[in-house]
Amino acid sequence: MRARVFRLAFASAWLALAAPGCGQAPQGPEAFAGAPLETHTREDGVEIQVLARGQGDAAAPGDWVLVHYRLVLPSGEVADDSHGRKPLGFFLGKDHKLIEGFHAGVEGMQVGELRRAIVPPHLGYGERSMGPIPANATLHFELELMRISK
Repeated sequence: MRARVFRLAFASAWLALAAPGCGQAPQGPEAFAGAPLETHTREDGVEIQVLARGQGDAAAPGDWVLVHYRLVLPSGEVADDSHGRKPLGFFLGKDHKLIEGFHAGVEGMQVGELRRAIVPPHLGYGERSMGPIPANATLHFELELMRISK
């Protein structure tokens, strides 16, 4: 009996950790409308627009993060969107499957923060086209940080 209770408790804890959004529902596109609270451009050229502040520690390289995102092309076309799926989980600054500009956009975010990251082509796909993303495209990511694990 004790082993069964432990397994159930462990399974419940694991599900709570793995649950998309960790109990929070992601924000819809309307949350990204309007003027930003703050705008700055990083040294690497990524423009950061903070639309809603978060709470807690800031995401730093090496942290495991869960992020909901929407990629909007300059034409206004949505090229990719994690909403309706699980948030994207990755080690910030370490996952080489993601473009450098995506990492730059997430770095420094707090849980619950909404931001737009405008990524120049050299930190995106550069001269390569990738599916609906044309070569030399400036990428607009709408980002919501759902969780940080240090």
